[in-house]
Amino acid sequence: MKAINDGQSKKKPPSIFIGFSEVANFYTNLLKGFHKNGLHPKFMTWGQNIRKYGNSDSETIDQKILHYLSKGASTGSGKVFFTPIFWCYRILLLLIALIKYDTFLFSYNSSFLGTYDLPLLKLLGKKIFYFYHGSDARPPYINGNNIYTDVNLEHVNFLTRSMKKKLARIEKYATGIISAPPYSQFLTKRTIHFLWVGLPFVAMNELETPNIVSSSLKVRILHAPSVRKSKGSDIFKQIITELIQEGEKIEYIELFNVENAEVIEALKHTDILLDEMYSDTCLAGLATEAAFFGVPTLVSGYYSDMAQDFNHKRLPPSMYVYPEDIKESLRFLVNNKNIRDELGNSAMEFVRDAWSPKKVASRILAIINGDIPIDATFDPAKIAYYNGWGASKSDLHSFLGDYLRVYGEEGLFLDHNLDLLKKIKSFTLEK
Repeated sequence: MKAINDGQSKKKPPSIFIGFSEVANFYTNLLKGFHKNGLHPKFMTWGQNIRKYGNSDSETIDQKILHYLSKGASTGSGKVFFTPIFWCYRILLLLIALIKYDTFLFSYNSSFLGTYDLPLLKLLGKKIFYFYHGSDARPPYINGNNIYTDVNLEHVNFLTRSMKKKLARIEKYATGIISAPPYSQFLTKRTIHFLWVGLPFVAMNELETPNIVSSSLKVRILHAPSVRKSKGSDIFKQIITELIQEGEKIEYIELFNVENAEVIEALKHTDILLDEMYSDTCLAGLATEAAFFGVPTLVSGYYSDMAQDFNHKRLPPSMYVYPEDIKESLRFLVNNKNIRDELGNSAMEFVRDAWSPKKVASRILAIINGDIPIDATFDPAKIAYYNGWGASKSDLHSFLGDYLRVYGEEGLFLDHNLDLLKKIKSFTLEK
């Protein structure tokens, strides 16, 4: 692989189509980065995001039609009427895209025709790239959203088989895949590290200053979960209650599943972002937004090999600790404003520079042109991480034990990574 050039390539600029989901403002901000690089990709989504991320193409006629037909085909008694029209429209969009675009960036395992159009795209010489953000690639049996809901083992096994099959199909036809080790256990081919690409974010006003200093004597802590159980919200609330009872001066704000604009406004008046209890990354989407305003993030999880798996590059700045250390780490931040300021400023410098939309888009252009440094990639067959996301180690231990007793090691679908399979089996046997 060639060394990356963070500037624009001398090759003919690609014509890019992006679809079909918005994920924590990633693609909306990526569009801004492409625009700064002189490109204007087409971005379409199946539906409107409930948190109202700002897709600049959302008001175009073709996008409005897609939203309308998608909603009609998925809800109510009109499914029978809308579904065939919806699929015919998708075929029409595909035919138009084949004429207009040479590069396709897909998210959440999507495509125009449920990945069945990928052979045609490849046959016609199109470049196909898939971006994975977490649960769209993570094995369902290590996903806290399945462990903490009423999803039964049979359905988890069905989700697992379906995901493995779809990922194998995508790997067969994709030009490249962008993902991260803690949720790429089902991938088999060398993969581009998501943290190397980055999470672009820029406020509506790019000249916006860091967060507004509060005149309150209390330290303002924000937690803004989209789901409460797997984010550890109840545990966070209990920890905050204990710290207040122990004399810490804290103002705690929880915003549950609200629109993105409300979260952004709250971040401007926040001292600490309390992100996730069982995270497998140090700076996810919300934490990146916080960093833009100089707000430090405290997050916990079990992914201790992050630096090693990222080839010891500079990690996005946050305080990433084990879940059992979250209370004392929060107390430390509450009582050390200088550390908060240092961490917040470091994170702000990182995301405004290394993860600016223009630079993230430039790296994606480099990927499209095949200019990728080898140390920006990883071999998913060597992944050792199995603690997943969104679940405590004890709850995961119990769930995996039950799952293995019913479906055996074949139900893990890890024939390509026998070391990881053995580690999971050993983990379930621990007392």
